[in-house]
Amino acid sequence: VVLMGEPKEKESDNYLLSGTDKPSKVSGTNYKIQKAGEKGASAILFVYDTDGMFKNRLNVYKPYLSKPSMSMQSDSNKAGSLGVFFTGKKGVATLIGSEKKYKKYVDKLLNDGKNSFLKKSFSVNVKATKTVEEVTTENVLGYMEGTDLKDELLVITSHYDHIGKSGDEI
Repeated sequence: VVLMGEPKEKESDNYLLSGTDKPSKVSGTNYKIQKAGEKGASAILFVYDTDGMFKNRLNVYKPYLSKPSMSMQSDSNKAGSLGVFFTGKKGVATLIGSEKKYKKYVDKLLNDGKNSFLKKSFSVNVKATKTVEEVTTENVLGYMEGTDLKDELLVITSHYDHIGKSGDEI
């Protein structure tokens, strides 16, 4: 269970870990997913403390979840990969019994750094259906002969198996 966000310094309004007005890399979901996998977690539950933060996260993933997609088979698609789930504070409060217990846990964590929540054990059953269909595709190649320089070509390629963008990186 991972509480999202990064605490801010009261005096300067800077983020506590980075010391600047920008959150540190360790507060991002990709970093936390990687570290959870390295530590042997089978799933990670991200908890957003405000409805606004949770709705923003849902809006990020909505395009990916609401239409079909195509991807290459990789280790991240196979059984045994890390399950990633997102919820708001109401969702996790349901898991642990009440919003009051959730608030008490967060206050204790932020005030003295003690993580009492992980000492408790609970089970959650999640049923998610995914249809996988194997398809054969081809990459595309086109070329145009030069008009002034007949010995030169302009080559244009594209492919279906690109993983897309991650932030500003392609």
